[in-house]
Amino acid sequence: MQASTNPEKQSGTAAAVMALYLILIFILSLGLIIAVWPNPQGDPHWFSTMSAEIRYLLLVVCGGALGGSLHAIRSLIWVLGHRQSLKGWVLWYALRALVGIPLALIFYMAVRGGLLSPGADSRLLNPYGMLAFSVGIGFSGMSILEKLTAVFSAPLKSDVMLETEIERIGAALGLATLDNYQGFVCLAFQDKEGKSLSLTSDEHPVLPSRAPCELSVWFQPDKPEGVLANELQLTGGTDTKNLAFKLVADSDSVSLRPRQHESVSFLVKESSPRVKFQFQAPETSAPYEIWIEVFQKNRLVHVMSTTFYVSNKGN
Repeated sequence: MQASTNPEKQSGTAAAVMALYLILIFILSLGLIIAVWPNPQGDPHWFSTMSAEIRYLLLVVCGGALGGSLHAIRSLIWVLGHRQSLKGWVLWYALRALVGIPLALIFYMAVRGGLLSPGADSRLLNPYGMLAFSVGIGFSGMSILEKLTAVFSAPLKSDVMLETEIERIGAALGLATLDNYQGFVCLAFQDKEGKSLSLTSDEHPVLPSRAPCELSVWFQPDKPEGVLANELQLTGGTDTKNLAFKLVADSDSVSLRPRQHESVSFLVKESSPRVKFQFQAPETSAPYEIWIEVFQKNRLVHVMSTTFYVSNKGN
């Protein structure tokens, strides 16, 4: 007598094998992401010898596989939860976990070639943004092709549309080609009459207790005398005549107004306008700190901090 097959048993076996396959891809992808993360500490020798470009390629590939396997696992759970048959869907699940890999690679090539020159330093790339988008592309699957089609068909309509679309993706990734600059970020403290405040022998400002003060920040090509200055060098990007930076002032001890200045623009070979932040000096004479964060194209490119003291003389 020929043994009869049990469809439910076959379906259960197929589901178990497919679940094991998808979980294996998920674990391998996650493990490789951790192993090839750019600039890891204490990684094995054969990972440490990889170039940054290879690391980013593997990061994107693993992100696409991770997103694809997540989508397939979610779909498999839904099918099993509703007691539906896997018949005819085994090949779909097997390929769905992998289809995110070529899509993520297409995305990476489009962004890498559209936002950065081929010889640009790989440190300009944001690994967190690249991983997030590659996982999202792997999870979204074929629907992401519509977005990529819109980007690549944009030149047929308008070069401006293509540029806008690429810049939008770059902003979301925190990725952009920076403008080159070699100069100095300068700080000066003034009282309410605009008179410059004195510096100690080790170049720390001394402010009058509880007095309204003003912090001026500006850029200039040469190092100034008598004020605080940090050298700022941005290389490997685009040479341009006009520059724009965003400045954010912060402190744990004083409240600065405004906290951030949207943009300061200037010619690369000239000094910039002065950006002013107002605050009231503390009452006690303990050391205090203020720091200025410098952004270009939504990327933090420099942080300058200074310690100041408070004098009670004359009060």
